[in-house]
Amino acid sequence: MIKNFIGAIVASLLFAIPTTVLANSYPVIMNEYNAISSGKYIDGTDYVDSSKGDDYFASFAGMPDGRVQGNGGNWFELVVTGQNVDMRGWEIRWVEEGSDGGDGTDLWYGDGTIDQGIIEFANDVVWGNLQAGTIITFSEQQFIQVDTTDSGSGERNFTHPDQVDGSFEATIDLSTDTSFDPSSDDWWIHVSTLEEATAGSPLVTTQTNVDGDGAGNFSVGNNDMHFHIFDASDVEVFSVVEDDFGGISSKEMAKLEADPTPYLNKNDYNDGTSSSFGAPNVWSAGTITQDFTALRNGTIVPEPAAALLMLGGAIGLLMLRRRK
Repeated sequence: MIKNFIGAIVASLLFAIPTTVLANSYPVIMNEYNAISSGKYIDGTDYVDSSKGDDYFASFAGMPDGRVQGNGGNWFELVVTGQNVDMRGWEIRWVEEGSDGGDGTDLWYGDGTIDQGIIEFANDVVWGNLQAGTIITFSEQQFIQVDTTDSGSGERNFTHPDQVDGSFEATIDLSTDTSFDPSSDDWWIHVSTLEEATAGSPLVTTQTNVDGDGAGNFSVGNNDMHFHIFDASDVEVFSVVEDDFGGISSKEMAKLEADPTPYLNKNDYNDGTSSSFGAPNVWSAGTITQDFTALRNGTIVPEPAAALLMLGGAIGLLMLRRRK
């Protein structure tokens, strides 16, 4: 009877453990990246094609809204999903498989003609003990100047290359900011790689083989983009490829349309036409917003170690009973 009882416990535990527990647990995930080309806007080739924009970009003085040509340039957003994660010495290796602007240098991918690069985290205290729920954004640029002058046909918010009057009326500040403080509900770290390239003690360093680019440059696009994250022991801890999003146009964002979790389902990645730089993702015409509550207060369940420990204990009891 006892054996049958323990067997029932084992069976119930097996059924109680979601399949995601038995899958990979990711300490850091890709949350969003900007696939919009430099001459286009969110959800349109021109400014007048849509009213969609980014709330962060809209927050700067002189900006009529957050709809900006190029949508901020090359940038992406990570979320820390593990607890007390040490990212010192980690690398983000990126490649745009459909772009062949490489100078012949093979940095990691295996073909030096393909656009590729590496972003390496420095041995800095900022990266030493990251808490679950932290958002980390990387932008190439430190500042983006915006010409907000109406062209007369409704076009405006130009960044490059065609200003209306040759002047800029607003500046989007993308300077490195590590003044985050989770105890005050500030969970956002931001890094400008071009700014860090000129720093005495950079938080990150970059390499790229894109012809004409140099220190501080990296690329994000929609031509078969891949990101691979490796820890300091050169073990891949996360990867995401454009196919996970079902294909992305040069007027779209790539983003996670689910609450962030270490046990995410990559089927929840999607292309979309909303942008939320440094903030929870939104989708379904703005009706759904990511919820970081469980991740930040430590109530993400189930904990795989605990569940599997219970299962192991039950199996151990069963085996002990059989030996008697």
